[in-house]
Formats: sequence, structure tokens, C-alpha cells
Amino acid sequence: MKKIIYMIIVLFSFFISVLFVFAKSNVITDISIKNTGGSIYTNTPSVDGNKIQAKAIFKEIYSSVTYQISLDFDSVLYEIDSVNDSNNNRNVQSDYTYQDNKLFMTLKYNNEATSNLSLDDIDVQVNLKESYQNPGTGNEYALLFMVVLTIGILIFGYISKKKKVLFLFFLLPLLVYAKDKQVLEFTFSGEQINIGYEIHFYRDNDVEGEIESIGCIKGNDCDIPYNSFTKEGQFIVGWSTSNGGSKVYEPEEFSLGNAPLLSNDITLYPIWADIVVSYNYTGNSSVFNALKSGRYKLEVWGAEGEYGVKCDLGDPGKGGYSSGVISLEEGTTLYVYVGQKGSGGNSNAIAFNGGGYGEYRSPSNSSGGGGGGGASDISLYGGLWNSTEHLYSRIIVAGGGGGGNAWCFGTSPDGGAGGGTVSGGSWPATQTGAGRGGSFGLGCSDIGDSYPSGGGGGGWYGGGCNQMDIYTGSPSGGSGYIYTSETASNYPSGCLLNNSYYLSDASTISGDQSFTAPDGSTETGHSGHGYARITYLG
Repeated sequence: MKKIIYMIIVLFSFFISVLFVFAKSNVITDISIKNTGGSIYTNTPSVDGNKIQAKAIFKEIYSSVTYQISLDFDSVLYEIDSVNDSNNNRNVQSDYTYQDNKLFMTLKYNNEATSNLSLDDIDVQVNLKESYQNPGTGNEYALLFMVVLTIGILIFGYISKKKKVLFLFFLLPLLVYAKDKQVLEFTFSGEQINIGYEIHFYRDNDVEGEIESIGCIKGNDCDIPYNSFTKEGQFIVGWSTSNGGSKVYEPEEFSLGNAPLLSNDITLYPIWADIVVSYNYTGNSSVFNALKSGRYKLEVWGAEGEYGVKCDLGDPGKGGYSSGVISLEEGTTLYVYVGQKGSGGNSNAIAFNGGGYGEYRSPSNSSGGGGGGGASDISLYGGLWNSTEHLYSRIIVAGGGGGGNAWCFGTSPDGGAGGGTVSGGSWPATQTGAGRGGSFGLGCSDIGDSYPSGGGGGGWYGGGCNQMDIYTGSPSGGSGYIYTSETASNYPSGCLLNNSYYLSDASTISGDQSFTAPDGSTETGHSGHGYARITYLG
């Protein structure tokens, strides 16, 4: 009975020992791959038995690339004896170190490589050190089972009085030795995709944010990262290949697109534009170029009329205000016309952008009506302010105020306010017609009157004036206008705009009401020359 029990113990110990010897041939507890330089793509490494496989693509070989593989072996049972690079690839330098039970394999691409070189598979063999105390199981309990097995063999041999059984004790180390000898194979499959280059992004001292350099492949699309540079009061409209140069690439989230133009590292320089562009009166139109596609806010302030001579009470009308948001494609050109304050009472001169003049009296009499203020507007086409191209392509208009009357003893000596859908004064301009003596874009000029009055303001339609009436009537300002789907029909025949220029969030306000002043404060009507502003919204 004892023999049977001992035999069961021996067989069980042997079974368990053998089981654990063969159960775990893979001795790697962790594998990681780290790119320490250059631009490389890798898949997730896999472990199958004693073979480790990973694949990488060298995307950028203009400068050397370092690729580090870390194999973490069981820290109790294994040591590394040697590492061999079986094919000694001529394009790659291989360095191996073993520290803290980890194998570090560094592959460095030859930095003198040319585009016709190929990167073959690299097969690496890792030989484990042969050691009796390391039975090759990857399990710290295996030694315990080996001890039990050894004791069982000795007891069985002693009780059975079969000395021949004891020779198994001497064969046991050979069994352990045979299972200890392990060779791990690591296959690194590489592929070259042509010579590439590194792109760097220039950042000046007053610029916030960072953009990391990226590797790009010659002949392949290269996605540029989203722009994270910011600069107070400005925004990026593109990138140039030289500092202060013209735009070569789009501003953000773009692709260089099959870029064979450069063979080595380059630096891209941001091109900045003002978020807000302001316009004062100059007597001529100004050009605005949309440097980036997006939404823009348009704002215009009409010009004030002028006082009449010899009248302390005949105040001029104030200019109106119009605003709206438009979507513009990059490269779109707009023309900005800023109205002139109304002309003086002794000058038969039309104010820039449509302000009519008041009746002029002889210098000896020193009397005359004040001129109406010019409108401020933004149009799609340019030219002289009274040209068809300008007047019939206006997107937004702020009317100018009417001029003051010359004689104080008449009724309604003050000029009417400009702007709004209907201007102020005795002969107002509307969305579909001018006041008396005015026309499309031009205010009335008072002529041939023994009792001179002020001129009408310029606008969408011009404001009216006295024209031979004695003492009565307030010269009117010009009307304002915003081009929307609802107001497009107010254009007279010949409109040069299409629905892509419709405004949103648009309004036009008369100069006798409160609105935002150019400096950000609040004003009731705009005084002096007109003003215009275009703000990039994104």
C-alpha cells in the first residue's frame, strides 16, 4: 500500500513538473516599441510562442531615424545570453543593450540613404542564457515541483530497493537543461516609402501657441496640422516658404498634396492679416481683399451734413449706420467708399459719394445752404463713386445727413438724418425712390433759389431739398440699404449682385437714433466724415 501511495506521489509530481516545464515557452512579459527620432509608423507588436513580430514603415529618412524595441523578460527565471542580427542589413545600424532584465534594440537608418534603397526585413534572434537554476518555465513555482519530483524519486528508489531508479535523479538536470535552451526570434519588417523631409513652423516672439514639426513624404500627400498660432488682433491667412513672402499653402488643416517641390527640411512662415480693417474718408475708394474664406462683418457710418451760412439754428443732419454679415470666398475683392462731410454754404461742390450741395449766394452776401453728407458703402465693383459699376453693386449703404438751411426765419431749418429704410427731413429717401431733386445714390442740390437751403444727403437713394420753396422744408438725408433676400427686389433694373452676397444679421439705422460708434461707444447719429469697418469673424 505504501508503495502505491509513493508511486502516486511520484507520478503526480512528475506530471505537474513536466506540465509546467512545457506550459509556458513564451518568457516575454511585456513588449513595447518607441520611436525616438524621425517619422515612423508601426503596428502593434505581437507575440506568438517564442516569435515576436512587428512592422514599421520608415516615412522620413532624410535624417536618421532611431527605432527602439524593449522586450521585458521574466525577471526571476531568465537572463539574455546573446543577440544576433541574422541578415546584417546594410541600410540599418543595429545596437543592442540589456539592462534591468530588458532588451533594448535600436535600429538606426543610414542617414546617407538614397531613394533607391530598400529596407529589408530584419530578423533578430535573442538567445537565453543556459542555467540549471532557470528551468525555462517562466513560473517561479516550477522549482518547487522539481524539488518534490526529486524527493519522490529518491524515496521510491529507497523503498522499492531498486537502485536503478536512482539514475533518474541524475537524468533530471539533463531534462531541465534541455528545456532551458531557448531562442527567441524577433522579426522587424521595414518598408521605405521614398525620401521625405521635415516641415518646421516659424513662430515670432509675439505669437502664442506651438506647432510641432512634422515629417512629410516626397511625392505623397502631407497633412499639415491645425493651426494653433495666435497673435493679438490678427489671424493666419496662409503659409509662405520665406519670411514675408507670398502665400504658398492654405492656413490650417490642409494638405501639401503630392509635394515633390522640396528635397530637404523646410520652414513655413505664417502670413498674418488684421482681424479688423478700418477705413476713414480719403476722397477715393479703398480696396479690401478677403485673404481667407469665412464670415465677415461689414459696418458703415454715413457722413454728417454741413451747417448753413448765417444760421445759428440750422443744424445739419447726422449720418446713419448699417451693418451685416457676409460670407466671402478667399480672393474676393470688395470696394469701400467712405462719405465726405457736407460741403460749406459758399461752395457748390458735391460731397464725395453723393452729398448734394446747398444753394450758393454771392460772397458779399455770405450766405448759402450747407451741403448734404456723402453716403458710406461697400460694393462688389469699383470705379468712380457715381459709376454704374459702383452704384449697382452696393452690398451695404449708410446714408449721409441733410445740410442745414441758410435762413433762420424759415421753418424746419435743420437737415434731416441720413440712413434707415426711410431717411429724415421733409423730402425723405426710401428703399425705392429718392427725395425731391435726388436720384439713385445722389442727394438733391438746391439751385436757383432766392432763399437758399441745404442739400440732400447721399445714400441708397439721395435725400431731397427745397428747390425754389421759400423758407420751408428740412433738407433730407439719404436712405440706408442692406442687401438681403428680402431687399434684393428694391434694386432698380441692372443689379450686378447675386444671392451669394446676401447679408445676414443685417440692419440699417437712421442718424436720429442711437447705435454703436466707430470707437465702440454709443452715439446718436454719426458726426463728421463717414467711416467703414470690416471684421473677420471666422
